[in-house]
Amino acid sequence: FWLTSAAARAASRLGALDSFVLCRAPASMAERRLRILALHGGYQNGKVFDAMRTKDLQRRLRSVAEFVCLDGPILATASPKDPLAERRSWFNWDAEDPCRFEDYIYRSEPFTWHGLEDTFAYLDKFIEEHGPFDGILGFSQGAECASVYLDQYLRQEERHEAASSARESSAAPSCEPRSTSSETSPSRAQRPRFRHGIRFLILVGAFLHPRPANFPKYCADAAARISGIPSLHVFGEGDEYVNPSRSQELAGMYEAAQVYCHSKGHIVPQSGEDCKVYKAFLERFLPRAHAQATGPKR
Repeated sequence: FWLTSAAARAASRLGALDSFVLCRAPASMAERRLRILALHGGYQNGKVFDAMRTKDLQRRLRSVAEFVCLDGPILATASPKDPLAERRSWFNWDAEDPCRFEDYIYRSEPFTWHGLEDTFAYLDKFIEEHGPFDGILGFSQGAECASVYLDQYLRQEERHEAASSARESSAAPSCEPRSTSSETSPSRAQRPRFRHGIRFLILVGAFLHPRPANFPKYCADAAARISGIPSLHVFGEGDEYVNPSRSQELAGMYEAAQVYCHSKGHIVPQSGEDCKVYKAFLERFLPRAHAQATGPKR
């Protein structure tokens, strides 16, 4: 795992965005692979997520995907002597104590997820400068962050399209022919569904409740289901931290959801059999010739 010199220089310009890990294969392979932004679980960091939590996953999927593991922007516990022991998160559930979460994890009523708005700006900046990315993989708190983040931008895109349609409908008739150039009037099909070009979402060990009170429309009811983005929802039947029913509940809020329940606990499953599921999902977004030529690594 290493950073290209250009990527390292770009990362240093981002200030807080100074720590991410890029897994690269030979250029001829990388040019055809999917790029996936990986968001670690709460109180982990990008280095641990890369070197320990997803190591086998990346190895087995290296022919089809390149993972970029990013540090969460909120520092919960510093560790100057051992960067792997540094604890980071994507939002806080307790305004005073960033390490306190067990009092909140099993609540059913919405409450504020502190720092989430700043995290979205952080992700925007990173994706703009280091993208494009084809998809996002999030684990636990990182999955929660990714789900709300994606929902907010899908809503923004829908509002943009509605406003554009209203302007076009109210425009005064003109004798001059209206331009059909895609540069001036892109069709719905030509515009990316998500402004960063994200085409899929993989949520591992995620849950629906408690919802963020600062984003009240997020999965508020059946009418607020998330459409327009294929998603893979991965959770363990032995998960004692997030009951599988809670992950299944979130999957039910995605209209294009695929569900995979493994036999383990609150982890990112990475066995050969697990990776066949990831690969089958990812192949939908690969050029057909490449998908037929690749297979999961043992």
